[in-house]
Amino acid sequence: MQPTGGTGATRTRRNRKEPEERGVSRRDEHAPRRRIEETTLAEWLTGEAAAGRKAVPGDDAIFNWSERVGLPPEFLALAWDVFKDRYTPDPASPEKPKTYVDWRAVFRRAVKEDWLKLWMFQGNEYLLTTRGLQARRAQLSNVIAESRGPDDQPVVLERTAT
Repeated sequence: MQPTGGTGATRTRRNRKEPEERGVSRRDEHAPRRRIEETTLAEWLTGEAAAGRKAVPGDDAIFNWSERVGLPPEFLALAWDVFKDRYTPDPASPEKPKTYVDWRAVFRRAVKEDWLKLWMFQGNEYLLTTRGLQARRAQLSNVIAESRGPDDQPVVLERTAT
């Protein structure tokens, strides 16, 4: 035992093996780790698309969590749209965009911690807040705008009889 000083108490210190005894050279032990670069959401989405990966794959943990807590799937889709809009600023904006290493994890956290304030839980169900209702209206207007025909008239989507 080696004294630790102060109160006169002693404690046992573990004998540490030398790096060579652990199969690691001293040089490797202090080698810098490869740093994963932070990217903006736009850069990350571009990289994921180029690699053939979905931004939020169907087996992502957020889907299991939302099902477990009863969050409707359309609310999760709305959250993704608002999340993308929030973290993909206008290029003309002087604001510097946020950067993260793991955007999927950031999205999961935003949903779980209700960063976007799109819904509330009342009684036994989730309801959209005013912010959520506005986001849904914007989402619907985008769908309508994207579904316009060549003569700038809305394309009518009809349910087919089964």
